[in-house]
Amino acid sequence: MEQKISSVRRVAEIDTGEEIYIATTADMVLFERRTVSGNTIETVSGNNVKADSIPQDASSVLARVNQERKAIGLPELIWDSELAVAAEVRAKEIATVFSHIRPDGSDWWTVNEKVVYGENLAKGYHSAEEAMKAWMASPEHKDNILYPGFAKIGIAVYKSEGQWYWAQEFGY
Repeated sequence: MEQKISSVRRVAEIDTGEEIYIATTADMVLFERRTVSGNTIETVSGNNVKADSIPQDASSVLARVNQERKAIGLPELIWDSELAVAAEVRAKEIATVFSHIRPDGSDWWTVNEKVVYGENLAKGYHSAEEAMKAWMASPEHKDNILYPGFAKIGIAVYKSEGQWYWAQEFGY
């Protein structure tokens, strides 16, 4: 059954010039590596999407995270699709209850206990730069960003009623 893509956003660029995007349908989230040619994105699955319609909030945070890590000699974090899905869930959840405890009362890592080993949350910051400044000013959040053991990350921003909710999920 063919599904209409409801949204697409760029989440990372890799050294080969390819980019990673998240595309969502009514029922699922798809992750694809794409090559950009002009204003059209050619995907692995053959979908074509207009590049100028893709928000870059998550990719901006990823770039800033990796800039901070590189500045102290740490390897860059790699975008992880499972962590990105967990970040999407958490960003939406914190719009209801801003806490590392989930709205159902369970711990934050239960969003996907197979891959999630660290979490940073933020709200009220209207740019990647603002959110990153806040995280880097907080010792606990900064520790997650600069923890040498983490190798992967997923990032999401959820915008609701003029408020922005950010989630970073970290893994090994």
